[in-house]
Amino acid sequence: MIAENPSQSRPDFQHPEDWLAHFKQCRAEGHRPWEPATREELLLAESIGILEQHPEWLPCAAGLRLLGLPDWFGRSQSPFSPEWTEKFLQTFVDDQDLRSAFRLLMNNEVAV
Repeated sequence: MIAENPSQSRPDFQHPEDWLAHFKQCRAEGHRPWEPATREELLLAESIGILEQHPEWLPCAAGLRLLGLPDWFGRSQSPFSPEWTEKFLQTFVDDQDLRSAFRLLMNNEVAV
């Protein structure tokens, strides 16, 4: 089940955990594993950090959508640019009432 031989076709992993066992075995033996190919394999790889090590394994945005995953799946996303992050945080520094309201909401002290 080594992926380094291009004449071999990809094994049919019955479960994502089977693919993960293959990945771990290849890693331990110094071989190149097969990339995750199903939605479930990608979800598993992302949940344990494998995609951070192998970002080249991520399909393009259209491929992700075909798998029912968001375009940004597997890629770290910042909701704001550094400039807008600073402006957002500064709002809480400048506005005592907003800061208090946010603290109440985050502590579940107010029913929304």
